[in-house]
Amino acid sequence: MKKIFFYSVFFLGISFFTSCKKDKCDTSTINLKNEVDSLSYSFGSDFANRFKKRKIEKSQINEKALMKGFMDAFNDKKEVIETKDARKLIQAFYRDLRKKKDKTKSNKYKNHRKENVAFLEKNRKVKGVEVLKSGLQYQILKKGKGEIPSIKDKVKVHYHGTLINGKIFDSSVKRGKPSSFKVSGVIKGWTEALQMMPVGSKWKLFIPQELAYKDREAGKIPPYSTLIFEVELLGIEK
Repeated sequence: MKKIFFYSVFFLGISFFTSCKKDKCDTSTINLKNEVDSLSYSFGSDFANRFKKRKIEKSQINEKALMKGFMDAFNDKKEVIETKDARKLIQAFYRDLRKKKDKTKSNKYKNHRKENVAFLEKNRKVKGVEVLKSGLQYQILKKGKGEIPSIKDKVKVHYHGTLINGKIFDSSVKRGKPSSFKVSGVIKGWTEALQMMPVGSKWKLFIPQELAYKDREAGKIPPYSTLIFEVELLGIEK
């Protein structure tokens, strides 16, 4: 089966080259006559979809050179560009791609980020709001008298999470069922607060994006978002 697949891919590649003119390849004449042909095509399709998923555009690819590189490596032929140099080129390409993506995202959410920073600046002056060195802000709604969790503990909580505009993104309260998780398994803002809260406490947390999801989008949460949570610590699970 390995030999059959090898020769299928080899001859598919040769026919692909012979139909390439001026760096454009005509694949419309390829007929898939059997399982090996179909599998070969599927590998090619999967390869292309991986490119698309990484936001690589068609204009960034020379089809003839791509196929040449593939077949040279596949047939153990001397490659025009050595493997180590090829890796460096690819790594540099992806670094540049990430920089462009980050810049685009930063520009897109520029106003959103400013609004969230401004909210925290204003909120820190509200009566009853405490501000920690990390930037985490909290307000004690109900004092508890129980044990305080450690980083190794698993806790049971009720919580209600919103953005600064009041939009709810997650709520165990709305679901009507408390949640359990490890103190070390949540966002930094939660981890810090939980290690200060006695069981029975209810706090309101104002978590800056640096202690939440930063520049990442998380479900209904846009990048660079300040998160507001009402958290009630119900217990420590042993």
